[in-house]
Amino acid sequence: MSDDDAPGHGAAGDDAPGHGVAGDGIEALFGGVFWTLPQWAACEPARAVVLSGAPGDRQVHLWTPGSRAPRRLLAAPATCVTQARISRDGEQVWWFRREGEDGAGRWWSVPYDPAADAPLRPVEVPAGMPRGASAGSGMAVLAVARGAVTEVYRVDATGRCRLIHKAERTVTLGELNASQSRIWLTEHSGGQGHPGRLIVLGTEDGHQEAALTPESHPAPTADATPPTADGSGATPSSVAALSWHPHADTLTIRVDGPEGAVLGTWDPRRGMRCEDTRLPADDIVSAAWFPDARRLLLHTTRRGRSHLHGYDPATATTRTLGPSHGHVDAACVAPDGRVWLRWSAAAHRPHVRTTDGEVLPHPTPACPDASPPPVPPVPLAIDTRHFKVDRPYGPVPGLVKSRPGQQGSATTVFCLHGGPATHDKDTWDPTVAALVAAGFTVVQVNYRGSTGHGRRWRDAALHDPGLAEAEDILAVRDHLVADGVVDARRSFLYGSSWGGYLALLCAGTSPRSWAGAAAEAPVADYIMAYDDEVDEAKAFDRFLFGGSPVEVPERYRRASPLTYAHRVRCPVLIISGLRDTGCSVRQARSYSEALRQAGGTVAHHVCDMGHGTSDPRRRAAHLRLVVDHFTAAAHASVPPA
Repeated sequence: MSDDDAPGHGAAGDDAPGHGVAGDGIEALFGGVFWTLPQWAACEPARAVVLSGAPGDRQVHLWTPGSRAPRRLLAAPATCVTQARISRDGEQVWWFRREGEDGAGRWWSVPYDPAADAPLRPVEVPAGMPRGASAGSGMAVLAVARGAVTEVYRVDATGRCRLIHKAERTVTLGELNASQSRIWLTEHSGGQGHPGRLIVLGTEDGHQEAALTPESHPAPTADATPPTADGSGATPSSVAALSWHPHADTLTIRVDGPEGAVLGTWDPRRGMRCEDTRLPADDIVSAAWFPDARRLLLHTTRRGRSHLHGYDPATATTRTLGPSHGHVDAACVAPDGRVWLRWSAAAHRPHVRTTDGEVLPHPTPACPDASPPPVPPVPLAIDTRHFKVDRPYGPVPGLVKSRPGQQGSATTVFCLHGGPATHDKDTWDPTVAALVAAGFTVVQVNYRGSTGHGRRWRDAALHDPGLAEAEDILAVRDHLVADGVVDARRSFLYGSSWGGYLALLCAGTSPRSWAGAAAEAPVADYIMAYDDEVDEAKAFDRFLFGGSPVEVPERYRRASPLTYAHRVRCPVLIISGLRDTGCSVRQARSYSEALRQAGGTVAHHVCDMGHGTSDPRRRAAHLRLVVDHFTAAAHASVPPA
C-alpha cells in the first residue's frame, strides 16, 4: 500500500537514464543463486556443508569435496537459512532458520545424513535473533538475542540445552577451542562492528576465565611493537578475536591502533602481545590457521580493497595470495591446505573457488536434485574507478561505477551505504548494477564512519554523527562536478537504512546540490525514531551520539533530517516497512508531513515488510520506483539552481 502516488514519469530519450529498463531485467539482477564458503568437519574432511539458494531462500546443502555437486539437506519450507555449522565429527548439522523479515527465527539440528523419516525439530533454544554458533563433536554453543538481552546456550546432539551466559548488550559468539572447553565472545559497547569486550568462557558452566577490554591495554605503536609498560604516549585500542591456535589455548587477535590494524596473540592466562607482521593493513577481516599450524591465512583490507596473505609467525614474512582485482567477501583454509574464497566484482556475481582455480561444483544432469541452477552471467559491463578527495582531516575515498566509455558529465546517483560500520568496494551489488543498467553513473562514498580504512576513519564521526558524513558526501560531489564526471544539475541521492538517513540529511543540509533523493527504511525524525526502536538499536544510538536524546538533545536535533525538512528543494521518495522495528513508519510519516507542510514534494510508499526486504521481486519493484523517481526528476523543467 502507499500513502501517496509516485511522482509522474517524464518523457525520456533513447540515451536518457531509465530508458528501456525492463522489469524482468531488473528482477533478474536481484535473483540468481548464491553460495557461501564450504565448512568442513574438522575430524571428517570428506563431509562439508554450504548454504545456497536464491536471495531470501538460502538452504543447507551437503557436499563431499572432490566428488559431486552439493545436494540439498532437507526439503525445508521456503524460509531463509542465515547460518549453518557442521560438527567436528561430521555427524550433526546445526542451522538458524529465519521465520520473518525482521531476521528472527530458531536454531535447528539434524544428523548429517538423515533418514527419510528423520524428525525435524528445533533445538530447545528460545527463538530470537541469531548471534553466532560454534559446533564441536557431540555439542554446540548457540547464541540468540531476545530484545536487549543476549543468551548463550550449550546444546548436545539431542537438542537439549542449558543457559551458560547472559548479557544485557549485543554479543557476537566466536569459536570453541580445540578441546571444546572454552569459547570466546565479544560484548559490544555499541553495535556490531564497533569495539567491545573480549571474553573467554568455560563451556561447562559459562564461568568467565578472562576478559580483554579496549581500555585494558595501550594501542600498538606505528612499528607494531608494544609501547612502554605504563602506556605513555599511547591511546586505547580495540581488539577482536580471530582464531584459536589449533594446538594451544591462545587466541590470534586483531589490535586496532591509530596507524592501522596489527596481529596479536592473547593467552587468557598470560596476557597479550603484538606481532610485527610488516603488513600494511587498515583492517584484518579474518585469520585462519593452515593445517600444519605454522602459517596463517590473513584476509585484510587496505584503503577499502581486499587482500589475502599467507603469514609465517616464526619469520614474520608474508606472501600475497588470491585475486588482484574485485573483492574477496570471505576466505578459509580447507583440511587439504587449499585456500577457498568467495569473490565478486561490480559486473561479476559472487562465486566460490580456490586460489588455484577450482570452482565449487554446480549441479549437472547426472545430479539434477543437487542444487539450484548455476549463477547466470551479468548482462552488462561496468567500469569501476577508485578515487579519493583530499580534505583537511584526511582523504575521502570512494568509487565511480559506470558503463564502459562513459564520456562527459553524467546523470549520477550517489548510492550511500548503510551501517554505518561497513564500506563500499568493487563487489557485486545488484542495486548498483541495476542503476548502471538504467543509464546512471553511480558514485559510492566511504564517508567518515566507514570501515575498511582504519580505526581513525571508522571512529571519526562518533558522538556527532550525520553532519560529518554529509560534509564528505558533498565534498565528493563538488569535486566530481569540477572534474566533469558528474552533472551538477542531475545529481541524486539514494540509500537504505543509514544510507537512506544520509540521503534525507544531505537533501536538507545542501539543498542546492541535489535533483532528487530516495530513501528506503531511513531514519527521518531521529528523536521519534529513537522512541520507537528496539532496545538494541537504542543502545547503538547511545553509543554513536554519546547518550540518549534526553542526555544530548542538541546532537540528535542537529543530526535529524526533520530539522532540515523546510530547506529541501528536490522531490523525495521514501519507502517504509510497516513492521520495521529499527526505523519506524511513524517517524518517516512525521518527516513526510513536515516536508509537505514546508511546500516540498514527497512520495511515501509503505509496504508490509520489516527493515528492508530480501525478496528479490520486492527489491526489484522498489528499485523500479527509484529509477522512475529519478528519471522524472532528471527531466523536470526546472533543475536545481
